[in-house]
Amino acid sequence: MANLSEVGPDYPNVTDSMEALTVNYRGAFVRFATSYSLDKDVLEKLREHQSDYVIFVMYADWCGDARRAVPVLSLLENETELEIRALYNQTKRMAELHGVKLD
Repeated sequence: MANLSEVGPDYPNVTDSMEALTVNYRGAFVRFATSYSLDKDVLEKLREHQSDYVIFVMYADWCGDARRAVPVLSLLENETELEIRALYNQTKRMAELHGVKLD
């Protein structure tokens, strides 16, 4: 079984993952990102630790919670140097990693 340190570099950052979504879903993510504003104090605190962690987010484009959380992570990624990797819409890839064949 693969671990995150092995597969992490293969996945895009969260902003690129949003841009790669199909048009049907991308709009909802972008609209939320443009309507949200980050707390400046929180940004400063995150910048103090930005090189200490890599964040992995797993989401599906159809998930309502993801439509609210992923755009915020994208904003954080763009405003700091946090490394945020996205494992999105991974049903087929995860099945393959676990030896399950989907047909």
